[in-house]
Amino acid sequence: MAAQDDKQIICDFCFAENTGVAEFCVECGAPLSEGGAEASDAQVYPLLTKANLQRLRADYEAARATCMEILRQYPNNATTQALLGDILVEQKDFAHAIEWYDMALDVRPSDDAVRAKRANCQESIRAAEVAAQHDQLAITPAPKTGWYAAGVALIVVAVGIGSFMFGQGRAKAAETNQPLVMAPIENQPETNVSTDNQAAPEEDVPPLENPSSSAPIMPGQEILEDTGRRTALSGMIPEGNRLRQLMSDPRGPHWTLIIDAQPSDNTDTIGLIIGIAALKSPGAPRSVTVMVHRNGILDMVAEMNKSEVDAIGDQPPTPDLLKSAWRTQAAATADPTLGQGAP
Repeated sequence: MAAQDDKQIICDFCFAENTGVAEFCVECGAPLSEGGAEASDAQVYPLLTKANLQRLRADYEAARATCMEILRQYPNNATTQALLGDILVEQKDFAHAIEWYDMALDVRPSDDAVRAKRANCQESIRAAEVAAQHDQLAITPAPKTGWYAAGVALIVVAVGIGSFMFGQGRAKAAETNQPLVMAPIENQPETNVSTDNQAAPEEDVPPLENPSSSAPIMPGQEILEDTGRRTALSGMIPEGNRLRQLMSDPRGPHWTLIIDAQPSDNTDTIGLIIGIAALKSPGAPRSVTVMVHRNGILDMVAEMNKSEVDAIGDQPPTPDLLKSAWRTQAAATADPTLGQGAP
């Protein structure tokens, strides 16, 4: 068992290091073994139950908010991703439901139930498209009564008389007018051909600018923005050199702070210092997740809210600011006062 504990497993989704006996990634919730998905679900079972109950009551906004709360802790929890797809299906938003089902299948490719739900969404989209086309092309034929037939016959007769008169007029014009002689094409000035038919080359037309301010942000821009935030935050406090990575959540105002503690650091203390600095920095989010590592091993994970940090003002912070805290046994026993409530 000791040999398995020493072995490190790298998560295929977030590249975090996990112990050899870990069933799921402690940072993103992705399964690391056959039973890993169920093990990850067990950690968030109360929230999953709550989200399902909200869905059954048709309180879809609350159900989606609860699912997002789970994904902030475990972004790759496939059960939660599939549940978001179910909520969107009940709201008839099949296109976005497929996106969530796809994410769930990326994490858990063998889930045939999710794959069947995805296929049902595609069929619903196709049926809606066919119905829309039918509505656009449907033409109600006019009843073919006696008046209808008489009108058609009158039109045919009028067209025939008009054609006959037009032909007679052309014949008389041909007898009285001189024949029209066309000049050969080669005698026409070359400038007429070039100026009338030559189109401007495509490369001379300036490309149109897209004025939309909601253009999607590429992953490279996200990384650059997070690097800028981390650099600014690191320069605000002496302990800023412990901040190894900052990741902003694209789904809402939330940051995840990856902290590399030194051997002499207390995990709760260093997490509080850097978390408070982040929540007081310019453009701060409403909440942060602090993840403190020591020697490459995750020691502590906790949530912090900006409203609670603002409420204490200049008072010394306490471990009560660390919500839903998880600590290793070593981190919990290092300081008895800070380790209370640790698993």
